[in-house]
Amino acid sequence: MKRRNWVTMIFALALCFGMQGLALAQQSQETPESVAKAYMEASRQADWIKAASYMHPDALKQLRELFAPLVAAAKSEKDKLGMELVLGVKDKADFDKLSDAEVFGKVLGLMASVTPELKNVLNSSTFDVIGNIQESAELTHILYRMTIKLDLPGLKEPISMTKLEVISMRRFETSWRAELSGDLQGIAKAMAAGLAAKELEEDSAPPPAPAPKKQPVKKKPVRKP
Repeated sequence: MKRRNWVTMIFALALCFGMQGLALAQQSQETPESVAKAYMEASRQADWIKAASYMHPDALKQLRELFAPLVAAAKSEKDKLGMELVLGVKDKADFDKLSDAEVFGKVLGLMASVTPELKNVLNSSTFDVIGNIQESAELTHILYRMTIKLDLPGLKEPISMTKLEVISMRRFETSWRAELSGDLQGIAKAMAAGLAAKELEEDSAPPPAPAPKKQPVKKKPVRKP
């Protein structure tokens, strides 16, 4: 009886450790497609910090480097106000406290807030992975179909629109992480350029012209009667 209990216990322990090993193996064998799906689902829910966790660290760093020089160059109160609007920080010290993932979250959050329709589009969208193109052992491109349903006023049923998109995935440690898309890079660069243009405009603006001096009013001599 005792021997049977020991055999049962050893078998249970072996099964437990085996399941843990299987779980770890599954975690370490994430495919580019599974990570891309997780990234797209987090984006659909507008959970930008979670979406950032599926981004490659180099991609997050690249996004940060677009805004870092502008933050460092911000001097006037107007510059700082624009920086607070875009990144939610008041100065370089606040910006330096943000992680790369938080910078990504703030930039994407601003894009969603500026265009409220984006949230509705994302909520109604679905993503279907079609296949992948393996460029190298470290880089692969996932082709997927994005379907959007637009509920326009005056129509009985929503309109469905489909579009083929590509997301590039780069190997990271034992898994894969997403690169910045060309569209996202373009929008981020435009935002950064807009801030830079405002700062340049303020720096190059001519100083206000001095107020004209008032000429003293000459009093007419009073004639004595």
